[in-house]
Amino acid sequence: MMEDKIQTGLRIPIARYNELKEMADRSGVSVNAIVLYLIDVGLQAVNLGVSQSAHSLSHNLPHND
Repeated sequence: MMEDKIQTGLRIPIARYNELKEMADRSGVSVNAIVLYLIDVGLQAVNLGVSQSAHSLSHNLPHND
């Protein structure tokens, strides 16, 4: 089943974009995928409590080794 999606624009400082781009390049994924991942992590952190979520999710970032 396909998930409905919406396209949105996000204005961020160039330095923050460069950080996201570097993270995406290291992980072998798109900037969009990194942004979605970070949104998921952030939402889980808010919903579960920052310390509990940060520990369990910090190891799940995709790596391209």
